[in-house]
Amino acid sequence: MRRAIGFGKYAALAAMLLGAQHAQAGTIEGIWSAPILTGNTIDAVSQALSSQNNAISAVDAISNNVSGSTISWGTSSASGVTNPPGVPDAAGCAALSPVPCQSAITFTGNTLPPDPTNPFTIGTLTYTNGTSNTDSLIFGATLTFVDSANPGTPLGSDTVQINTTANSGDATQNADYILFSGLAGQSFNVIEGATATAGLNGFIDALTLTSLTLLSSPSTGFIGNSPPIPFTVPEPASLAILGFSVLGMSLMRHRRR
Repeated sequence: MRRAIGFGKYAALAAMLLGAQHAQAGTIEGIWSAPILTGNTIDAVSQALSSQNNAISAVDAISNNVSGSTISWGTSSASGVTNPPGVPDAAGCAALSPVPCQSAITFTGNTLPPDPTNPFTIGTLTYTNGTSNTDSLIFGATLTFVDSANPGTPLGSDTVQINTTANSGDATQNADYILFSGLAGQSFNVIEGATATAGLNGFIDALTLTSLTLLSSPSTGFIGNSPPIPFTVPEPASLAILGFSVLGMSLMRHRRR
């Protein structure tokens, strides 16, 4: 006859299995997807919006790997129009040297801690603010976080809004910036032509983002409170403006217990 296992042994077994699961946790990876090709740019001084429909002309590339996940966008040409549409202009980018042509964001994840429900630094964002034609821009994308040890089970995802300013003001006003839909009130702003780095903080009890921390020199960027720019685009038939806000969509969160 088999002996019954007492409650204490069940608890010890559960703790052992939980510890083994945490021990096997890997590095957090970021997977970019679904670039947003229509939106607005904003004048740095007047705050006036200029609508862009770049569904054909946007220039973007996504690269996902273990060491870092990158999304890049934009190109430059002498005429100010990307031709052919959607294709980088090497000559135009070379003319801007040493200022970078394309912009890019790379997410490099940290190792999952033993208890990811406590706040920790999820990973690092490296953001390069290049100079590009407005018709080659993208306006956002989805960033999905996965555990490299269990890639089939996402940890969560967020919409990242990419905001481009018309360079009509000072260096701080002209800084382009990104916003996370699940992180209210904080923007990651990068000076034109510079590269800056920030830590992305949060916890995973469903994914919850809590803050951004500047890791690079203040001369290259800053953590601000820049507002979201509405995603308004002209309708093809009537050119009427249809407004909708992606940032109004918040992540589903679990209350910590």
